[in-house]
Amino acid sequence: MKKKIIVFILAGCISFSLIGCKDKNSTTEPNTSEQTEKTESSATQNQEESEKPQDNSDINKTPVSEEIATVESAYQEILSRDTSNYTQGDMNAECYEEYELWNNELNALWDQIKSSLDEGAYTKLLDEQRAWLERKTFHIRACGSEAFGGSMQQMLESSGAADMTRVRCYQLAKILADARGEQFSMGDVEALIDYVDPSYDDVMWGFRGPYDMVSYDDSTGELMISHEFDEWEPIITYNGERQQVELWGYTSDRIIWKSTKDEFFEIGLSWEGELEFSHRDDLKDYVDVFN
Repeated sequence: MKKKIIVFILAGCISFSLIGCKDKNSTTEPNTSEQTEKTESSATQNQEESEKPQDNSDINKTPVSEEIATVESAYQEILSRDTSNYTQGDMNAECYEEYELWNNELNALWDQIKSSLDEGAYTKLLDEQRAWLERKTFHIRACGSEAFGGSMQQMLESSGAADMTRVRCYQLAKILADARGEQFSMGDVEALIDYVDPSYDDVMWGFRGPYDMVSYDDSTGELMISHEFDEWEPIITYNGERQQVELWGYTSDRIIWKSTKDEFFEIGLSWEGELEFSHRDDLKDYVDVFN
């Protein structure tokens, strides 16, 4: 259930075989015994060489740009399908197909990256990937909460996850290509980063910037976003009581905080671009249908 609340927003990653050739003009008779020993020795050496494990890591390796282009083509094929006769179940399944396509590619890229980066670079990227996975969880929750408990919840979650994972695949592809010395361009996808994968601080700043010093008069309580030591912190009072909250979910245009009493407070933009503030108690029964 949503109820309006007061808001103050304050500033505050050949082997080479050398084959020796005898002099074709030599008239010296060959030493048969010596030649036989050499032949047997050579055969043994060749056998030993053939038994050694071969490094085929660079053989038939698909260029990163071609790999991503193949997945992108499959993605565009899904988007081009006629959905006019789809049921909600069909739409849910198709959106999940989009996500699964990019998630499989992300795993494939990661396997290649592990063997392409040095230990230091890989460790740094691993930390970045863990942070990305946390942002992905927040993103999926916020997307699904718009239709919480409804038939569209899975569609919204899958679609949001697909968009975010697609962009991440392009980022990882760029890292892999650079490590291999290949050329790779993110193209138009690069412009989507700030929209599908923004930082929490950036979203907070986005709300604070345009709506600085805006206040709403409502008897149910107040929400204030304060700035201190370059950190944005929500200070929420509801029904006269200060709430202890933590981030629960966010997208580029909405943030949801959860209190210790399973109360949810949301700030976002309406379809008309107007600032909206609400209190919700339904999300305490939130079920992650996406996973």
